[in-house]
Amino acid sequence: GDQRDLHSVHGRRVSDLAIDAGSSEGYVEEVEEAFLSGTRAFYEAEASSMLSTHTCPEYLRHAARRIEEERQRVNDYLTEDTGSQLRSIVEDCLISRHAETLVDSESGGLAMMDNSRLEDLTVMYNLFRTGRQTRRVTVSVRVPGRAGETDVEKELTPLGVLRERMRAHVERQGRALVSDSEDAKDPVRFVTRILNLRRHYHDIVIRSFDADRDFARALRDAFEYFINQDSMCAQFLSLFLDAQFRTGFRSKSAHEI
Repeated sequence: GDQRDLHSVHGRRVSDLAIDAGSSEGYVEEVEEAFLSGTRAFYEAEASSMLSTHTCPEYLRHAARRIEEERQRVNDYLTEDTGSQLRSIVEDCLISRHAETLVDSESGGLAMMDNSRLEDLTVMYNLFRTGRQTRRVTVSVRVPGRAGETDVEKELTPLGVLRERMRAHVERQGRALVSDSEDAKDPVRFVTRILNLRRHYHDIVIRSFDADRDFARALRDAFEYFINQDSMCAQFLSLFLDAQFRTGFRSKSAHEI
């Protein structure tokens, strides 16, 4: 049935039922436990269904509506203690437990970054930062003194998942640029592509992720990592600047320079 049915019993406000029960213990036993259990089951089923039939942006907007609806119901019907538990359940069922899927799916966060879906990324960021629950997530990390990366498990919030996935995604794209044989022949083209990559993700961090310092740091770390993997980057930067001083700056504004 409709989720709203869970918020009334015989047409009475849930807050009134606390009084009928005679005590907070009676309220918890007669109303709250069944109410929260039913809410969890409802949103678990809805999330599973929506993820299999809708794109990530569609799912995120639906989740945002649901969370807002529940906030309003807390104000209208519930005690604050029940409302706090309700918010936690809704955020967990709709966002936290599906954070990896929402970021990694075909239409998910990484795809939205690639396609500059800034508005959709803003919706994702705002939803993810409400999630406080952490889950064990496998991420690739660099180990000092070792080549390559190692997979480890970390306890991450939804925002942590998004941040770690972005960092790894930028590093993959940067390594691909560094190893591109065509770019290796043209310093100007190589550095221009690096600068364009940096500008692309800087815009995402500023405009979609609320200039989040942790995301800005992750972006900086990603660029430092792949740029320092090959001395070619420093050599090409020198050649790029030389070319700009010779001819490139003539066609640029003071701001661009």
